[in-house]
Amino acid sequence: RDPMTPLTEKLVRKIHEITTKNIDYPDNVPGKYRTHSVSAGTYIPPKTGDEVSRLMKEFIHWFNHGAPKSWDPIIRAIVAHFYVVSIHPFGDGNGRTARGVESFLLYQAMVNARGFYSLANYYYRYRAEYVRALDQVRFQTKGDLTPFVLFALRGLVAELEAVHSEVISAVQMISFRDFAREVLSDKLATTAGERMFHFLLGLGREPVFLKALRSGKHELSHLYRNLSPKTLSRDLNFLKQRKLIIVEGDELRANLDIMTRFTPPFELAVRQTARRRK
Repeated sequence: RDPMTPLTEKLVRKIHEITTKNIDYPDNVPGKYRTHSVSAGTYIPPKTGDEVSRLMKEFIHWFNHGAPKSWDPIIRAIVAHFYVVSIHPFGDGNGRTARGVESFLLYQAMVNARGFYSLANYYYRYRAEYVRALDQVRFQTKGDLTPFVLFALRGLVAELEAVHSEVISAVQMISFRDFAREVLSDKLATTAGERMFHFLLGLGREPVFLKALRSGKHELSHLYRNLSPKTLSRDLNFLKQRKLIIVEGDELRANLDIMTRFTPPFELAVRQTARRRK
């Protein structure tokens, strides 16, 4: 994580060794540069082992001592990814090595130190666009990396928004349960109040089918074992009146929407923007 630790050929080879060790790739030696020619779709990487060694040395020197030295760490990581995968220095596993180098540089810069997201996931989901961005730089823009950098940055935004959405979702659920406890505070000392509170705790984001609940086939049905159907109906009506659940047809769900009144306007705007992008 030391920000002063430079990217080196040794480190790139180590990442390749870790990610390809014990995998039966033909013509691949973990941690060793290739000595034969390879291809990557319509792209033909440098052909000879001497050329690979020379280009990797030149890339590492330029990356550590040239213009990239002063670039934003996110841009540096994306650029390193592009050059490693384009030089294609190994017999196989070049893509995962390039992504590994990118991840290391992001981690080193504390951009993704906790590993909450992965650009690799985005690249896998949008494989065709990923290859198209690579080829655009290789064949059309005369070395201008902008198309690939923009593609990767869109991926970073998408991954961050996904993490953000998951965090907000979890916080919303926790907040809903705290809110439910407050709403039911005058009932919690009773058997019925405790039962309804545990029912709410068992609700997630997915709807519950009333038929399954009443027939004993839902996991929450155990709360009403040996109790009459009227007891279940009475509890549901009470929770509905307190606006803690929503019943639509044969489905019921936790009324998580009620928590939006406690959500700052800025957060709501961010959420709406994320939905539009989807």
